[in-house]
Amino acid sequence: MAKEIKKLAFVLSTNGLENDDRVRKEVISIQKNGGYEIKIFAKVTENKYKEGVTSYGTPYKLIYLKTRDIFSSSRFLIFKIMEMYFRLRRELKQYDLIWCADDGMFIFPLLIRKIRIIWDLHEIPILFLKNSITRQLFHFIERQCDLIIHANQFRLKYLLEEKIVSQPRKHIIIRNFPDREFINSTLLPNSYYIIKKWLKGTKYVYLQGISADSRYPYNSVASILSTTDYKIIITADKVDEDVNKKLQVEFAEAYFNRVYFTGMLDQLYTPSIIKEAVFSMVFYNINTPNNRYCEANRFYQSLVFGVPVICGCNEPMKEMIDNYHCGIALESDGSNVYKIKAAIKKILDNYSYYKNNAAIIKDVLIWDDKYISDVIQKLECGPNRK
Repeated sequence: MAKEIKKLAFVLSTNGLENDDRVRKEVISIQKNGGYEIKIFAKVTENKYKEGVTSYGTPYKLIYLKTRDIFSSSRFLIFKIMEMYFRLRRELKQYDLIWCADDGMFIFPLLIRKIRIIWDLHEIPILFLKNSITRQLFHFIERQCDLIIHANQFRLKYLLEEKIVSQPRKHIIIRNFPDREFINSTLLPNSYYIIKKWLKGTKYVYLQGISADSRYPYNSVASILSTTDYKIIITADKVDEDVNKKLQVEFAEAYFNRVYFTGMLDQLYTPSIIKEAVFSMVFYNINTPNNRYCEANRFYQSLVFGVPVICGCNEPMKEMIDNYHCGIALESDGSNVYKIKAAIKKILDNYSYYKNNAAIIKDVLIWDDKYISDVIQKLECGPNRK
């Protein structure tokens, strides 16, 4: 007897579908598992209505929101998500399962009835930690959900310690490891041959996602420029203007000659750049729980190609470094540029040691379709609400 095909809606807020690597991996794994017809409904940076198909073959609808024209950037988020809910409410009634792939999508599990719900928390839901009322609201949403997914055990442990989780059996962990499609990608960005010509065969360090101050862009770039003669490839459009000016003043021609900004790249175009890097660096300040317990794509994406990483003291990354010695975890979060310089010197003085360890661990850090098949199996075991 043929397996019944059910309908699954992915509902999320993201900068861009092709840049959201976790959603891509989850959707592909569900497709491989079979049994679900999938469509993505997304609020993205560009506020316009659009329908199409992703590069991995999944239909999508981008949602235009009037409230985003009225309220700037992150203001009045609740009104924007409410508008998104009311625009999608009728259409979502035809689905068997709704996968809410963002902490900001809490309106959907809060208001939707008679449809199974997975809440995939890409971030710690800080909104619900404010007071006893918001905690009770989280508990209500928790009862409405069939399963709640977290990106690492440190985030779940934090929520347990904060007593925001009341039904631990509903909470599961799916780490943000790269999948084989990412690892095996042979796609080249349009600028690939320009970059190769610019490199002229010289060594380089790979940096990704360092636009925000919380990721210490100045410390990252300055420590490399002042400690090595390597070039730097950064997959971003630019750094903050104040950081840019500071680097220009301090390093002058070295900054212009040795730093290349590729602009934003779709995830599957980055392996061609990552795999030949000498090392990479990943920093997040630890001023917020989300930063402290980060589950960074860019951390695993370097290691999976055997590229050693220097990172901060953030527990998820530090645990990996301490266990496998595939790079160096600082005592600080990256706020101390002198400690970064010392780590660069140490990693280069003992490069074959760290490089060999990174090459060994790469087979441990691969996304497994079983993560998602286990989720589907839990759902099929029966109702998991209340």
